[in-house]
Amino acid sequence: MGEADPRRSRHSSFDGPALDLRLLRARVLGDLRRGNLTPVDVCDADRRLLDAATSFGIALRDACPVCDEAALRHVAYGFGKGLPASGQVVGGLLNDSSMLEVTDLSVCIVEVCTACRWNFLIERRFRR
Repeated sequence: MGEADPRRSRHSSFDGPALDLRLLRARVLGDLRRGNLTPVDVCDADRRLLDAATSFGIALRDACPVCDEAALRHVAYGFGKGLPASGQVVGGLLNDSSMLEVTDLSVCIVEVCTACRWNFLIERRFRR
């Protein structure tokens, strides 16, 4: 997949309100740097999330904020009526035709490092 500007989500084609969690991300990373958290606390992505990030995620230009590797990706999961309760991985663009018929759709965008397993929900977008 192509590279994305980390300050601007490639998922921005999805219209609707959004909940941006980047300030919370900054707080968690600050706690990590101050020693209040350890990498074990924040680097806990499971195999399914790592596989989704590798297969469907969008590579970012920024290095991982924990391990400094260039393995940082955004992966999106769709939740809504007719989708699995655990969510469905959404491709690089949220105007994917498979999502057009889903009502009350929300999409969670997760930042994932495939090297150290860092992961953080950075944004949630809604469509009613």
